[in-house]
Amino acid sequence: MRLRFYFIILLLMALILVAGCSALHRFQYHELPANLEQEILSSVFRNNNGETLRALVHIRVEQADRPAYSQRLTMAVNHPSFLKLDSIPAFGVPDFFLSLSGDVFSAYIPGKNRFYTGIATKELLFSFFGIYISPDEIISMLTGKPAIARPYLNDGRFTALRNSRGDYRIEILSGSPERLIYLIRLNNQREITGMDVFGSDGRFRYGASFSDYGQTEGLSYPKRITLNIEEHIPTLVDIRLSDILVTMNDKPSFFDLPIPPGAEIIHMD
Repeated sequence: MRLRFYFIILLLMALILVAGCSALHRFQYHELPANLEQEILSSVFRNNNGETLRALVHIRVEQADRPAYSQRLTMAVNHPSFLKLDSIPAFGVPDFFLSLSGDVFSAYIPGKNRFYTGIATKELLFSFFGIYISPDEIISMLTGKPAIARPYLNDGRFTALRNSRGDYRIEILSGSPERLIYLIRLNNQREITGMDVFGSDGRFRYGASFSDYGQTEGLSYPKRITLNIEEHIPTLVDIRLSDILVTMNDKPSFFDLPIPPGAEIIHMD
């Protein structure tokens, strides 16, 4: 009786092991032919055709050492260089107006009548939102695109892979010895579903997930973006977009933030 019991246990363990190996084999990633790899890379890193994404945004930021906060905003974003955010007040005047135009950061705080300006950096963005990623990274993610730093675009080694379900992953490696810097995941519709970003030392910087895609003017955008930031201060960010609208060929001046008369100007350089 005891031998029979052990035999059944061993048989179950063998079945679980075989099933696990089968699933692993089934969804194993394989490198793509060169022409398909180039097609995937071109679709992911496609150039902007002049479209501006406009939406209502609800953002929630959580950090261990400070209370969580939520904010409702109106947003206009034009990849790769322009972003405009206006807070929506529960009542009264907005808390702030913010603009990223090229490498220029501008913000106006009506309650204090102060206008802040400086070079757009992740440190400056962190001082306003508590989100420690660079402006070009947040602009890219809001439009469902990966933000790849220029040195890696020029010198990184790109590899595109696909599994039997039709899901893709793109790996970008750099350095000597080579390290994984970016891992980008796509579904079988070639929409980005996730991204992990590492420093040149191999340390995890942040992860992003993209979901609830919708079509607007023939373009696909995620309506939910979540960030898990480990660099600097561990931070969780949940971003939800609604009322999405796409406009074309907005002038760069649309993203400028004029200095209100009488405002105190504070240079953040």
